[in-house]
Amino acid sequence: SPAGVIGDGSCSCFDTTIALGEGLAKLDVGEATAARREDQEKIINLVETRGNGRDNLNRYIRERMAEGVKEAAAKYNTKAKEVTDKLEGKLQEDLLLRTGRPLPRRETSTVESSEGGEPSEENYEGKHLTSV
Repeated sequence: SPAGVIGDGSCSCFDTTIALGEGLAKLDVGEATAARREDQEKIINLVETRGNGRDNLNRYIRERMAEGVKEAAAKYNTKAKEVTDKLEGKLQEDLLLRTGRPLPRRETSTVESSEGGEPSEENYEGKHLTSV
């Protein structure tokens, strides 16, 4: 797509990556169909010969897509942090221009996610969460 190729680092299409991953999680190449019987036979033959069988091809597709989703998530988190930093910097500038005083420095601490995921940054009030 114009937004890049999933899994090569150029993809900026997080929602498309997720939707495709959801679909591929349900895919079974052994259930592929075609309008013409001879085309379906060719597909089945290719899956068995070049794809090393239905299970191996399904596994290969899922492994590649899982890698693409992880890469897209990392890129999304990095970009979200950049945008958040820009917005917070602009808030700081706006307040300084209006009042002549900077925003109070936010005290942060690293906390574990309640879902056992990656740590995140949380301010002392527990209201602002950003991924690190």
